[in-house]
Amino acid sequence: MALGLLIVGYICLAQPPVDGFLSMTLAPILLVLSLCVAFPYAIMARERSKTGSAPKA
Repeated sequence: MALGLLIVGYICLAQPPVDGFLSMTLAPILLVLSLCVAFPYAIMARERSKTGSAPKA
């Protein structure tokens, strides 16, 4: 999901016109959400699932 959000953000950033809604408003919001929220959440969720599935001795 985070990678998809990042790709959509960059696609929106490349759309003309340069001063349009997609490239000036939506793209930065999507990029910040993917880099500052979605990627760290994905990393933490992955670590939590690894430690939670370990067998107990």
